[in-house]
Amino acid sequence: MSTDDIILKRSPVVFLKIIILVEFLFAFLPIFLALIFQATAVDYFNTSFLAQILSFNLFVVLLVMVLQILTIGLAFAIWFVPTYTITPENIFLTRGGILSDLEIARTPEILGIEVEQGWLGRKLGYGSLILKLADSERHGRISNIPDPYRLKRELEQMETAVTRPAAYQPDKPLPQLIHDGESQYLEFKSSLLWDYRQQRPNKNLHLPVMKNIAAFLNTQGGVILIGVGDDGQILGIEPDMQVMKKKDTDSFENTFNVAFNQMIGADFRRFVHVSFPELDGKTICAVIVQPASMPAYLTHKGQEDFYIKTGNSSQPLTVSQAVRYIQSHFSVQ
Repeated sequence: MSTDDIILKRSPVVFLKIIILVEFLFAFLPIFLALIFQATAVDYFNTSFLAQILSFNLFVVLLVMVLQILTIGLAFAIWFVPTYTITPENIFLTRGGILSDLEIARTPEILGIEVEQGWLGRKLGYGSLILKLADSERHGRISNIPDPYRLKRELEQMETAVTRPAAYQPDKPLPQLIHDGESQYLEFKSSLLWDYRQQRPNKNLHLPVMKNIAAFLNTQGGVILIGVGDDGQILGIEPDMQVMKKKDTDSFENTFNVAFNQMIGADFRRFVHVSFPELDGKTICAVIVQPASMPAYLTHKGQEDFYIKTGNSSQPLTVSQAVRYIQSHFSVQ
């Protein structure tokens, strides 16, 4: 564990809340038990050896006291054991016992942090942090912590200091990569130009290819295999080349470059390597993308969008999310 890691527990106010709830329940518990079980309990008690030592009322007092002590001890454990650990890589909650650690978020994927406090939280100086993540469908939460604004500042400083991960490098032969299927670092595209559904050329197919390249540029890099179906079937780029002036890989790469320069920009071409391996007697285009040193935007029909890779999908970010991501991802080279 690094000295830069942050370890913290929930605010003691959480424990106080549990104690108040416990006391409230125990205030009414004897009355509730007396109304339901008093006659039966007294008869059973009088036949036990305890009746020779103490009265029934004293027994009830002692029993309630023991239950209170055990419950307060359990409440203390519920408050004390859970621990948040925040590192430059991730944030997780250690819950103790048979419960496994719970990952709250990956630190580099945090796009924004909001402080949530109620009236009592503002008075007593505790609250929760709501973490907006690159995966827009999910939010992380650090609940009931002391001085949440201080932690927010520390977490933002930690994000800024994070060095971007090393570039992805394919570590398997091409057939094995295809066999393993699409992932965060691997995308299959049937074609660059040929529309298999309409059985004709379609320049709109440039968009999904370039969108994934932009997302790879903005994250950890990856590989796009053009001429491979979603199911891993080797289709080849021959149908693409058949509709080009020169039916060869040079013409294909030139078409690729024109689309790339228009939609992403020629200054990013140095981060992309294109090759044409053959598999099953067919030619595919392997596009290896390295992470860029600056933000890459996708331009289409006069509109600029910013994409990152999250899991096996390319995720567009809103303006505020993109600003936040760029500040944390590209600030340290």
